[in-house]
Amino acid sequence: MKFCFKIFFCLILISNYSFYARPVDLWADELSSSLRLLYSEKKIIRDKTAYRLAKQGTEEARREFISLIQTANGDLKETAIIALGMLEVRNTNPQKRRISLDILHSQLKNRNWRIRQTASIALGIIGDKRAITELKKLSKDCEPVREAAKSALDKIEYLTKLKEIKKLWKEGDERVDRGNLKESFSFFKQIIAQDKENKFGFTDDAEFSLGYIYARGGRYKKAISIFNNLLDKYPNFEKGDKLLYCLALCYLNLGKYKAGNETLLLLKQEFPDGQVTRNIQGLLERLLKNSAISDYND
Repeated sequence: MKFCFKIFFCLILISNYSFYARPVDLWADELSSSLRLLYSEKKIIRDKTAYRLAKQGTEEARREFISLIQTANGDLKETAIIALGMLEVRNTNPQKRRISLDILHSQLKNRNWRIRQTASIALGIIGDKRAITELKKLSKDCEPVREAAKSALDKIEYLTKLKEIKKLWKEGDERVDRGNLKESFSFFKQIIAQDKENKFGFTDDAEFSLGYIYARGGRYKKAISIFNNLLDKYPNFEKGDKLLYCLALCYLNLGKYKAGNETLLLLKQEFPDGQVTRNIQGLLERLLKNSAISDYND
């Protein structure tokens, strides 16, 4: 009886192992099938497959793209170049990334203008600053290559600037979290100076942070000026509920109860189900009640 039980138990273990191993096998089969589809006679199938593999970012796909760039011709080679560029955007392995970039760089000097054009596009997708010198040379090439090179240079410039602004934001935000408001001030000012039109989506946040810093320092008039300016320039500001709440508190701290009351009412109307409104519902009711008493005492 014990022997039979042991056999039965072993069969369960084997069965369970097979069940859990199956998804891995299915994934391997799916990957293998996708890699085969890269060689389909139909371009649309090749392109869609390459796009999906690039998004997945597997090492197998990366090796296959590199192999195609080195051995294939025509449309298939172009597809592999773009796919490798898309994949490398998310590659965090510097050594493997460098190998891929070197391969893409070499295609900028290919005799086929379509390959030079495609390589320019791929390096623009990645935002590789090392390609700038060669891309500037290609900006004098035939028209399709010239346009691709110029577009890539613009993209590289954009991504480089975005990286710089993200770094400034991170430095400033970390200092706010640590309570070093004065130290954070210069970082937010730099963001505003470098991106006055908010092309990178950080200027509105930086301006709000400056207003917050002024408010925390008791400079309510300066904070009010910044907050009202934000309301005018960015009516769809993603932190609109926080903005209105901070603005209302600034008015109330200055004894401007009517303005504070109206701002609180606007907060409730604009963001009835917002996180800020829910978190301070009790406080809002008390503030509205108290400010209503002095509504016209400004």
